[in-house]
Parts: sequence; C-alpha cells; structure tokens
Amino acid sequence: HHNRTPSRYPDPNMTNLSPLFCYGVLSDPQYVDDCDGSNHKKTTIRRHRQSLQTLKEASMSFNKHSTACNIILGDILDGKAGHKKIHEKCMQDVLGETVKHSPNWHFVTGNHDLYCFPREHLQEKFVPKIHRATMKESNRLYYDFSPHAGYRFVILDGFDVSELSASSPEHEAHAKALLTAKNPNYAAGLDDWYAGLSPYDTRFCQSNGAIGAEQLRWLESTLQTSLDADEKCIICCHIPTYEPSTRPDTMLWNAEEVLALLHSFPNVVAYMAGHDHSGGYAQDSAGIHHIVPPAPLECAEGEVSYGTIEVFESHLKMHWTGKVPTETVWPSLLPMRLI
Repeated sequence: HHNRTPSRYPDPNMTNLSPLFCYGVLSDPQYVDDCDGSNHKKTTIRRHRQSLQTLKEASMSFNKHSTACNIILGDILDGKAGHKKIHEKCMQDVLGETVKHSPNWHFVTGNHDLYCFPREHLQEKFVPKIHRATMKESNRLYYDFSPHAGYRFVILDGFDVSELSASSPEHEAHAKALLTAKNPNYAAGLDDWYAGLSPYDTRFCQSNGAIGAEQLRWLESTLQTSLDADEKCIICCHIPTYEPSTRPDTMLWNAEEVLALLHSFPNVVAYMAGHDHSGGYAQDSAGIHHIVPPAPLECAEGEVSYGTIEVFESHLKMHWTGKVPTETVWPSLLPMRLI
C-alpha cells in the first residue's frame, strides 16, 4: 500500500484551492425589441425585452469576476427580429450589453439566429476575427479557442446539417431526406411536428440538426491535438447530446455518434448546450458533465438566469444566479474525469 497515489482532492471540501480561471455562461436570451410573446404551444410567457436586461446584469457580473471568456449558448436573437426586419438593430442592442463591456464574448449559433441572418452574416457577427481569418469557408460557424493554458473550448455548429440553413446544399438535401424518412408530420406538412412520434423520434423536427462528417473529423482532430497537448476540453453547442440532461425533442439528430466520439477522448470534461428552455443537468457514463442552463427568455418577471463557472485542477464549480432547472439536479460541484 506504500505506492498509493495521493488523492486528486487534497482538501476534501475543496475550500483552500484557488481557481485557475472562471468563465461566464448563459443561454437562449432570444432577444427582440418587442413586447412579451409566448412559446408555440402558448403555455409559457416569453419576455424578450427582459432578456436584454439579463444580458446587461450578466455582463456586469462577469466583468466583476474577471472571467476569461463568456459564452452565450445560442439563440441570441429571437426569430421575430428577422420577421420584423429589426435583426440588425437588435444585434447592436445585444453587442452594446456584451462586447462593449468585455472583449471575450463567444456566441454559439442557435436556430433562432439562423432565422434572423444568413450563415455568412452570422460568421461575421459570431466568429471572432482571429478565427475567421483562418477559415476557407465563409459559412463555417465552428471553431476552438483557449482562454487559459491547459484548457480548450470547442464551439460546435449543431445546424451544419439542417433544413433551415445548412452549410451546403448537400447537407440541406440530407436533412430533408432524414426528416421525411423519420417524421411523417414533416412529410405531410403538418403544423403538429410531434403527432404520433415515439419520444426518440421527436428529435427529427425542423428546429434541430446534426453535426456533419467534415465537422466531426475536425472535432476529432481538435480533441486529439488537445489531448496530445495535455489540455482539457469544454464543448459548447446549441443542441444537447445527452437525453437525461434535456428532453427527447431537443436533441442533435446524430447525438449518439457525437457522444461516442466525445467518450473516446478522456480530456472532454463538459458539454454545454441550450435549446431546452427549462434547462437540465446530467453526468453521463463516461463522467462528462452535460450542462443546459435555463433560458432567461422564459424566466418570471424580474428573474434572471446566468452563471459563472470556476475551473480548478480537479473540478468545476458553478455559481448560478437566478432560475435553475426543476426537473434535474443542478449541482455546484462538478468533479472532473481523471485522465
């Protein structure tokens, strides 16, 4: 017993350690300069203008905590902004409450962002210039960055293969064929997307998408390069991949394929997503933390939802402000997988 390795947790309560860095996160503000609306089923009030106030409060909080980066996990704007032709103005409002206060904001692409802007415009608005400079394709929305030595964030494009704004005509055709094969409601052009579907098949609807083959190859090589460099990775995508952290109808079409890839890399510690406005959390069998923050969009009047995540050698620590998920646990201490 003499050669027992020391515990990864020298301090069982982990109180004496100081974090390596911290980052800010929120998801689905779906801002539009318009009065309150509701979801498709008219069961939830959507407070669009309040979302901008949440962004302002979050931004000030992140600055106070000197975050290394801040991430909005998609649906920055609401599709209504595009419909009302005020998307440029609304985007300026958002930038005024975020980028104006701190340079380290990253925007993940959500379906509502694609309802407002063509891909090429989103690349200009969402992908930092330093990453755009190295991209051959003007419609690519995935990239990676390192806010702190030893850590890499990977921003994925969950609508790479989708019906609404795929990254290529081939991907769009593939999406339409998949939806037609899996969802008779889509094929028949029905308003009710989910009628008669098994829970699993509810993912095959127009507001979801898949990660294409080329992006998957890129993801694999990015994770391998990170592993070789002893980096830990945090994955960010608008659409969840692990059902216990969300609902069946807010899943990537090829969630299992993406998850299997992530499981094959021991340096992936967390997968952060939006899309499901109620939010959720679950840890999968490989030890990856799946974090889906509740949307500010559907908070009660005067309620917010955003958080700061501190990164330590052995764990993440979530400091959440406002609304948390009610259907799942929402732990503050997230131990990392041992590499």
